Amino acid sequence: MPRATALLEHHIGRALTRQRHFTAAVARLNDALARFRRLPGGDPYNAGRVYMSLGDAHLDAQDAEQARVCLDEAVKVMTEAGAGLQLADALDARSRCLRRLGRPAEEAADLRAAAACYEEHGDRIGLERVRTRLAGVQV
Repeated sequence: MPRATALLEHHIGRALTRQRHFTAAVARLNDALARFRRLPGGDPYNAGRVYMSLGDAHLDAQDAEQARVCLDEAVKVMTEAGAGLQLADALDARSRCLRRLGRPAEEAADLRAAAACYEEHGDRIGLERVRTRLAGVQV
């Protein structure tokens, strides 16, 4: 039951982000993160997904600096978990954040890393998307 409640909070937070209710979304996502951390043994994978959602919420709310903090953590957690496709998604999201922060070299590095992950796991759509974006980066 506690894990299900944490998952529900995560999904509600994501829905609130899509509705552009950023303050409420971040509150729900932080609650979900706390719930995942309190589970016996924790749930690092789902915590990493919440960090990705928090990054998206902050990025959509025009707070690229806070988004970067969350996405850095998502990349770290997904790397440690060996979650290749989710790592690619986290790198892709962080690259968008880096674009807004005016850091093209770091953006390109994340896009190259995401492309490698997508290619390794056979995600052709993700691979094409990041390669297209990479081609437009001015380093």
